[in-house]
Amino acid sequence: QGLEDKTDKWQPFVVMAPLLFSQGQVAESIAHVEKALERSNNAAQVKQIAANLYHGQGNMLARDNKFAEAKTYLLKALTFFPSNMNYLASLIELEIKQKNIPEAQKLLDQFSSSEDVAAEHDYLQAVIRNAEGKPDDALKLYFESWNKKPLDVSAEAIFSQYQATGKKDLA
Repeated sequence: QGLEDKTDKWQPFVVMAPLLFSQGQVAESIAHVEKALERSNNAAQVKQIAANLYHGQGNMLARDNKFAEAKTYLLKALTFFPSNMNYLASLIELEIKQKNIPEAQKLLDQFSSSEDVAAEHDYLQAVIRNAEGKPDDALKLYFESWNKKPLDVSAEAIFSQYQATGKKDLA
């Protein structure tokens, strides 16, 4: 770790950040990636690493029911890459976990509705419909998502929906 103290370069910081994160030194990891962002003038590859770390930290905080902190980190990740379905899905799931369905819907409504992410959009809409207690609507949207682009998450959701409703023959 002494290398980054002896240089004004950003590379040692961006190399150390994921390593520290993987070792459970999250605060140090975030500090390193933020230093790399600053020194690299928000270089694209550094932003990607930062977004992944923010996303990971947000998900860990969500698991610990630290919702406000989790949302802060998930929003940071999404700010760097607003069309990233995984980042958005984590944020929507966080809102659903807090029973804040209108906020989850609002987040999805702000997400791109372009043709290249239509399957992802339908999948996330289905997740919200399911949280609203509308499993039939959700199933229809999971199928629409699958028909636009066969995503593993859509297939798993369709299977789970059939299992949950006792339609094991269809599952």
